[in-house]
Amino acid sequence: MNDKEQVINYLRERGLEPTQEDVNFFCGKARDSFAWGVVWSCARINEFHDQPTIANFVLNEADLSYGELELMPKYDLDFLRGENPSLPTGKE
Repeated sequence: MNDKEQVINYLRERGLEPTQEDVNFFCGKARDSFAWGVVWSCARINEFHDQPTIANFVLNEADLSYGELELMPKYDLDFLRGENPSLPTGKE
């Protein structure tokens, strides 16, 4: 079952009948929030606990695309780049 099917099932179980536009919006926002949360958390692991290997392991396991990472804050990605120089620059 893909993400969109899961969203549709979730909403239908609650008595709602989502439109395709609703599902696309929800999936996009949820994925953006997930990506931001992963990058933020990994940056804090490295910033406060000096654990770049663990931070980058978690980042890799999250399976974020290069495009998703490009949209993340430069400040957070800078904390992860030492261990993973292939990360994009991010946004200012």
